[in-house]
Amino acid sequence: MSGVLTSFYDYLASLGQYCGRYTYLLFKGLFTIIKKPIVFMFAAFASLYRGTAGLVFRTFKAVLSETKLFVKEVKDTSERIKNDIIANPKKAPSIIWGYILKAIIRHRVVFKYFLNLILPILGLLLLIYTINHWNRSIFALEININGETIGYVSAESVFVEARDIAKDRLGISSGFSAMSTTQLLDAPVYSLSLIKINQLSDADTIADKLIERSASNITNACGIYINDEFLCAVKNETDAKRVFDSLLAPYEESGEYDVVSFVEKIDYVQGLYPDTEDIMWDAARLKEKLQSKKQESLYYKIEEGDLVSTIASKFGVTSSQIRRLNPNLDEKRLRIGQEILVSEEVPFIRVKTAKIKVTTEVLPYKTVEVLTDAYYQGTKKTIREGVNGTQQVTSLVTYINGTEYSTEEISRVTIKEPVDKRVQVGTKKYSGSSPSSGGGKPTKYTGAKLTWPVIGAYSISSGYGYRNRAMHRGVDIVASGGSSKGKVIVAAASGTVTKATYHSSWGYYVMIDHGNGLQTLYAHCLKGSLMVRPGQRVSAGQAIARVGSTGNSSGYHLHFEVWRNGARVNPLPYLGR
Repeated sequence: MSGVLTSFYDYLASLGQYCGRYTYLLFKGLFTIIKKPIVFMFAAFASLYRGTAGLVFRTFKAVLSETKLFVKEVKDTSERIKNDIIANPKKAPSIIWGYILKAIIRHRVVFKYFLNLILPILGLLLLIYTINHWNRSIFALEININGETIGYVSAESVFVEARDIAKDRLGISSGFSAMSTTQLLDAPVYSLSLIKINQLSDADTIADKLIERSASNITNACGIYINDEFLCAVKNETDAKRVFDSLLAPYEESGEYDVVSFVEKIDYVQGLYPDTEDIMWDAARLKEKLQSKKQESLYYKIEEGDLVSTIASKFGVTSSQIRRLNPNLDEKRLRIGQEILVSEEVPFIRVKTAKIKVTTEVLPYKTVEVLTDAYYQGTKKTIREGVNGTQQVTSLVTYINGTEYSTEEISRVTIKEPVDKRVQVGTKKYSGSSPSSGGGKPTKYTGAKLTWPVIGAYSISSGYGYRNRAMHRGVDIVASGGSSKGKVIVAAASGTVTKATYHSSWGYYVMIDHGNGLQTLYAHCLKGSLMVRPGQRVSAGQAIARVGSTGNSSGYHLHFEVWRNGARVNPLPYLGR
């Protein structure tokens, strides 16, 4: 054994040496392959660097030497230029220009070098200036009316909005102003202009200019807008706000509400408005208007043949609205001459309030069934009573003019957890005989009528017997008109549920043992609708499922079977048909 291990270790050592040697040779070969291009690249880079650095250095040295010579010549010739100009002042420009040309020709290296430096810098500065200039400038539409420039806007829609604002302020849209509006309605002429950003005007500014041109008796005031519709103007904005605040004050001072506001949107817009009686209001007139009614309560006297639906249609409301407004209305006993409220009064402006409301709700317990073979099937025994829990519900209740409008739940916290009710359900099977038979063999069925198994479906679409050369061992029950889906299926008689599951042909189905050798089957039930479980005791007429079309089914119906001593028989005699 030791010899075998030694040979194995020697083999591993040889294999390791072999792999190491060839790995070394592989990397050595790769290095040899890539060494030459790398060395060449470094050499080329070094050569380029030396050549470039040498050229730059030589150029700089030549420029520096030429610059020193240029400076020296400027000093030497300055005195000569001065004397020549004194001697012949009229030729001063030509003398100076002659010396400049000689200097440029003689020292062109210096001038060329500095031009190469200065021109890119000047170009960069010019680019920065251009970008900055265009960033502060935009293209806009210049508005010109009858030769006068009104302003500049970003789009035609701004002017249209401004003209509408001006019409509102002048009372033209409302129809209570007789002021001349010829200039206001003059068609504008648009032209594209390049302007500074701060020259651009908004709709309110343009509106002020239009009002200045259209009316002579104007003043700066505060416009009152309700839901974006102009109401009036008040000279002092503080007076206007004080009127609105007075309407909210009773609700705020009560301390009952957490939020107090208006249903309508209120805007205060400073600008130019005509100082006329129909436009400019004082605080008293504004308050009187706000406290008025937008719509009075509407009542209707019932006439012969009236129904709630016909009354609702007559006034363009819904039947549910009439029922809400008249909670004590008996639709089956409408009396001729009886007055009902069709629509409530609507204040000109409504106050919306909201408060946090905390309530306690019952959290119902659940019933948990525990299967046990200590009791026979159909036997149930409560081993622990259930106890309801409690939850604290926080809601935001909204009121409009003191009448509750809506409730929105904010949070729900469980204060006390419920205690489940525990019930033991027997699973022990009876031996020898059915508990309802009194012992011995099952007795024969006496012919007592079964309860009809579907509520609201009383038609039979397919009876018991041969159908398409196949035996149909039950009856298919449907509702007339094709509305069978979801109809409630009930137990045809009292008994114990033996099956409540899924079958490839029957789909979801329930089977109940009624004793005395009688069983009933309910097939093709709606998925998720089974309300019973095996071992559960049910009573005649108790809901057990809903009509569906699961399994081998071509439509919504109940396939109902009656089993007699293990054999399927015609259900119709048992149903009294």
